[in-house]
Amino acid sequence: MERVIEINHLTFSYGDGVVLDNVNLELTKGDFLGLVGPNGSGKSTLIKLILGLEKLQQGEIKLFGKPVNAFEAWSRIGYVSQKASNINTHFPATVFEVVSTGLYGQIGLVKRLTREHKQKVDQTIDRVGLTPYRNRMLAALSGGQQQRVFIARALVSNPDLLILDEPTVGVDSQSVDQFYALLAQLRHEDRLTILLVDHDIGVITSQVSQIACLNKQLYYHGDSKEFATRKQEILSRTYGQELQLIEHDHS
Repeated sequence: MERVIEINHLTFSYGDGVVLDNVNLELTKGDFLGLVGPNGSGKSTLIKLILGLEKLQQGEIKLFGKPVNAFEAWSRIGYVSQKASNINTHFPATVFEVVSTGLYGQIGLVKRLTREHKQKVDQTIDRVGLTPYRNRMLAALSGGQQQRVFIARALVSNPDLLILDEPTVGVDSQSVDQFYALLAQLRHEDRLTILLVDHDIGVITSQVSQIACLNKQLYYHGDSKEFATRKQEILSRTYGQELQLIEHDHS
């Protein structure tokens, strides 16, 4: 099974403050990992290190078998940043134009889209169910629709790994359900490997195949079904306190 992400003995600090402490983590092709933990637990820093946006201090990260500092095939990774829809949604850009920016890493900023590129953008827009909105301005869309635009932008380069950093913040429950249905479809059809950071532990547990609980250290990484049977114990250790879990769903 192809190893998509390998993290070994990763430690990272900002000044004197340790953010990540001896973290070991592995994802193989087709995994769907949900990463959870309290605010300030190092989740976003871990994502930045995986994406090469922060420089390694101690330990090792490999992407598709190559050290992250030597990795060049960034088009294999699609990324939806935290609260991506908080960008200036009044910027005068259509759905097609926003999604097409996901190809700039391949074609460059100054080159024009070819017919094949335009077809690829349209196919990706169709995959996320936004064809009727192809020429609609981003600002005219709902929060859930904007979310799909940013997912399409991440998918248009045909990535093997999709990383999503709290993509459902501020999105209504119906759109969240549709979001997870879309991820399930992508994983089934493309064998896409997905790393999803989220705070909604109840929902994420029912959707992903694996759970990782991070609070500077990794307190759990394993099957989501096993996690469900030990949820109280694992989360109490991760969050450092006794928790009262409130179960809910979006149905």
